[in-house]
Amino acid sequence: MQLKNLKKISGKILGKKGPPFKEGCIFITMKIIITESQMNGLWLKRRYDVVEKSYNDTVELFDGVDICTRYDGLDEFIDMFFWWFLRTLEDIYYYEEGGLPDNIKEKLMEYYKHKVIEIYDESCS
Repeated sequence: MQLKNLKKISGKILGKKGPPFKEGCIFITMKIIITESQMNGLWLKRRYDVVEKSYNDTVELFDGVDICTRYDGLDEFIDMFFWWFLRTLEDIYYYEEGGLPDNIKEKLMEYYKHKVIEIYDESCS
């Protein structure tokens, strides 16, 4: 875009005085807004190996447990599974980073709930 056209456009936006910069200089200000959910997703992606290991450790905790008789239903099993899953992650990140990010359980459930349901279905079928 030519500087002449930029002056016309910025003059309309900023008023009749024109742009608040010298000719030939263009400053662009961008603001990036990241939601908490996106931040938690980034946290999980950066630590995928550790999160996956914690998931596998949690699955091992439930090996040999009769899930169908021990838990009243799928919802109770899912709650207990993710409770243990968060405990294994907290053990790792409590001292390194001061704990887990807020509301990380929702993001973990988004990524792993279908796997937990498969575990329940395999053991109760």
